[in-house]
Amino acid sequence: MINPKKKNVVSRQEQIDDIMDSFNFDAVSKCMVLLKWGWASSEGKVPSIFEIKKEARRLLRRVDVGSIDTGGFKVAIDEDNCLTLEFIIDDWCGYDSRIESTVFTKE
Repeated sequence: MINPKKKNVVSRQEQIDDIMDSFNFDAVSKCMVLLKWGWASSEGKVPSIFEIKKEARRLLRRVDVGSIDTGGFKVAIDEDNCLTLEFIIDDWCGYDSRIESTVFTKE
C-alpha cells in the first residue's frame, strides 16, 4: 500500500537524467534539418544530435528560477523545482507585446 504522506523525492540530477532519456531528440534533429535551423555555436550549421543533447543538458543544469529559452529549447523550473524541457518551433502572444505602450485587459 502506498503511504499518501510519504513524499517521492526526486533530485535535480534524476530529473535531468529522466528528461535526457525520455525526450525525443530525434524529432528535434529532424525538425532542425527540415527547417535548416542552424545555431551560432555550430557556425550557422544545423547542430548534430550530440550538440543538441549537450545544449539541452547545459540548459537543464543552468536554469535556477523561471525559464531559459534559446535555439528552440525552453527549459523551465517551477515553484516545486520540477524541470521541463520543450522544443518550440512557433509561438505567439495575443498581440505584439514588445511594443512598450501595449497594455492588456481582461475584456
